[in-house]
Order: sequence, then structure tokens, then C-alpha cells
Amino acid sequence: MKKISLLFVLLLSQLFAFAQDRCGTEPPTKALYDYLEQIGDAYRNGHHRVRIDSVLDVPLKMHIVTSPSGSKYSYNTMLTVICELNTKYQPAGIRFYLHSVNYIADPSLYTHFSFQTGSQMMEQFNEARVVNVYFVDLGSIGLCGYAFFPNTGPGSFLRNGGLMMSVPCSQIGNTTLAHEMGHYLALPHPFDDTSNDPSSPISERVTRNPFDTVGGRFPANCTWAGDRFCDTRADFISTRWSCAGNPPVQLDVNGDQFDPDETLYMSYSLDQCANRFSEEQIMTMRTTLLGNGTTQGSRQYLIITPMPAADPITANSTVIEPNNPNTIINSDWAFFKWTKAPGASQYLFRILRNGQMVEEIVVADTQYVYTGFRLTSGAAYTWNVRPFNHAYTCMPASANGQFRAGQNFGTSVRQLESDAISLYPTLLEEGQLLQIGLDNLAEESLQFELYDLQGRRIKEMTLFGETVQRISLEGLSQGLYQVRISGDGILKHGRIVKQ
Repeated sequence: MKKISLLFVLLLSQLFAFAQDRCGTEPPTKALYDYLEQIGDAYRNGHHRVRIDSVLDVPLKMHIVTSPSGSKYSYNTMLTVICELNTKYQPAGIRFYLHSVNYIADPSLYTHFSFQTGSQMMEQFNEARVVNVYFVDLGSIGLCGYAFFPNTGPGSFLRNGGLMMSVPCSQIGNTTLAHEMGHYLALPHPFDDTSNDPSSPISERVTRNPFDTVGGRFPANCTWAGDRFCDTRADFISTRWSCAGNPPVQLDVNGDQFDPDETLYMSYSLDQCANRFSEEQIMTMRTTLLGNGTTQGSRQYLIITPMPAADPITANSTVIEPNNPNTIINSDWAFFKWTKAPGASQYLFRILRNGQMVEEIVVADTQYVYTGFRLTSGAAYTWNVRPFNHAYTCMPASANGQFRAGQNFGTSVRQLESDAISLYPTLLEEGQLLQIGLDNLAEESLQFELYDLQGRRIKEMTLFGETVQRISLEGLSQGLYQVRISGDGILKHGRIVKQ
């Protein structure tokens, strides 16, 4: 780990509101350098040039840890960050897809004071044959993130290592995830092996001429020094630096001035500067996943299982109800509905107040029943859905719907009359009828609705004129269901189980 100079601390304090600005990935091992030199020799000898003739699909498992305050890394942000990651890796022919999300409800694992916590988490939670990415807080150790090179890190072979990402550095527009993923796929920093002593004879030299020996000069050594890539300029800056400013001046052993490439994702330039991987870096990452005629891919296990088929999402959803600022809904029981987006298999449903997220949940259907307690009576809210599937996360949220939160259950004048409504039996065997007792409410026009646990409304009908209503649930799958009965200020809900 390198200490950040006072000059750069002052610069970064103006550019960032947080102090996390470094990568904590350990320097490459000799085995990794040997691996890179082997791949590089084959490339430079013309045996294995870069051919982007196929897309390599790589599964992501995202581990989201609950903070001590109860907050979590935003699912909405995560979808956009995956979209941005795929844009950055598209020239390499590498596509990442969302395999699964694991919520870790243990606040003691959120703030890391050492690398030991991350290692313990990877030992415990890593899944095999996927890229395991964790979202935590690394601020206490001053890091934006770190990753493990192939064949290193906690866990057995098919589940070893992963990426540990700090939430403040995992926001939209940040390049840290692309940087750490590069390490995971065997890319060093361009300054590795040089920043400790840039003028040393064994540090990477600026020249790329292998015959540059006139006047006692040393020839190029990019094949065995620095990051082992000859199409990345020699670098020595191991602290964050801005392409808009004046980077430090440093000479190599030949007296040539270093000119680090700020456009490389693997450099330490600021986020707005980096925008590419070099051809040799791309070739190395693809070889790590795919292998070649002489080298086995050290993370080839990630692409053995094909990505499940997915249709592209060609259009967004449209909110249906509620969608009027004057519509008042119950604060703890609200029904939302929207149109299907072609190609979507899931929707991120969100409720917002003054632009701040109140509720965020993934729904598999085009309707959802909210039964929480986070809405404030009388307050105005917006809501939207964001369609996605495991392979396509770039569709933005739909246009907003609007509503106003009303009273909770039990606060209306007529709510006491809901006690006269009874549901029985609540445990139904096959062929058994659900009976609803209305007592003195037989002449009321009441609406009966039945929902499954995913919030889908699967049955509705009007109750009127009978003291006891009998409803057939023939064909209903086994499971737990929610019942909602409403009408003219009366509201009752309950649960039944179909055996």
C-alpha cells in the first residue's frame, strides 16, 4: 500500500466528498507474471492475436450487505452499474449478466477495518462458477475496492477470490468496478513493479525500442517489467491523478520522461479520464476466460455453463394505477399495476417521496400489493418500475405514477364494521369452499380480491346479498394467499392457505 502525497490529498479533497480513492489489490505474484509473459510471448510472436469473434458471457453474483443504519446498496444503482460495466467491456467481447443477488442481513459485516473480514465473507458466501462481488464499506481502510487475481484468494478453486467493493465508489459513473474486474481477470496496474523505484534499471522503461542501446541506453523491457504489456505506456504513478492537471514528472533509467496513459481503466487516473483497455489487456482477459492453444484459461470455469437465453427488452413499461396526484390510497395496503415490457422477466418497483427512495423491491409480475408501513398519511408520492432480465439491465425506469397516501387500516369511521366479516376455513383442502361471513353487511356491495405472495391479483369478484358467501378456489395452486375485502370505507384483509 502506498501513502498518498499531500499534494494529491489536497487535489482529491476538492474532487471527492470521500477519502476512499485507492485499490487494495495486492501486487501480482511471480506465478501471475509468468502467466502474463507466456500469453504475451504467444501474442507478440503472432500465434494468438486478439479476435473478438464471440461474446463471452460471465455470471455475476452480487452480495449486498445491510449497513448498521439498515440501509442497503441500491438495486437500481446496481442495475445501472452492470449496464455501465458491459459498455466498458464491450470492446473486449465480454458480457456480464446478473446470475443472482444475495442479501446479507448482518450489519457487523458492513464496515471493514481489515482485509480479514472480506476473506471471511468470501470463505462463507462465495458461490462456485460465478464472479462474487460484495458491496460493503471500505472507508476505514481508505479503499474503493480490491480483487483477487486468478488462482489466489479465499475459497476453493471454482469459488476462489472475488471483488470487494466500497459502496461510495460503486455509484453510477465510477470506474472502480471495471478496474477491479480487470484484476480479477489477471490485469496488473500499469505501474506495478515500477512505482517503488522508477529510475531503477529493472523498472519499466519508457522506450519501446528493443534495440535502443545507442549511447549506453537500456532497450525496451516492457515484455518482462511493469505490467508486461508493451501497448500500455510505462507508468509510475500509484496515487490518484487527474488528466486535467499536471501529473508528477519522473525520469526512467535512460533519462526519458514517463508519460502515463490516463485513458486506461487499470491506471490510477480519475474516473472521468479512463475509457479503455489496451489490445494486450483485452487479449489477456479473454485468454483468462477462454484459454488458447498453449495456455489454459485460469478462470475458464466461469463460462462453462452457457448463459440462459434472454430476449432483449425493446420497450419500457407504462404505469396504470395509481396515476393521479389526487388519488388517495391506504398507507399500508396499496395496489399498483403497470404494462408488461417486452423481454422483461422482472421489474424493480420503487416508491419515492421528493425523489428519495422509500420502497424498492423486485417483482416478477406486472402488479404489486404494497403492505408496508413506510408511507406517511397525507404525503404525496411517485412510483415507477424498471424492467430488466438477467442479461439486459440498461432500460431506465418508467415514467412516474403519482398518488397520495391516505389512512391506515382501522382509522376510518366504518372500519369497526370490518370485524363483522369472517373468513373460514383459513386452511383449505382441495375442493373445499372459502366461506365469507358478512353478518349485517349482506346488503353492502363489497369487493373481494385474492393475491399471491408475489402481489399478483389472481381472483376478484363482488360480494352482495348473501349473509354467507361461498367461493370456489378450484384450480388454485397450493400455498399462502392474501385476501382483501373493501367497500365504502370498509376494509379487511386476511390470509388463507390452500393445501
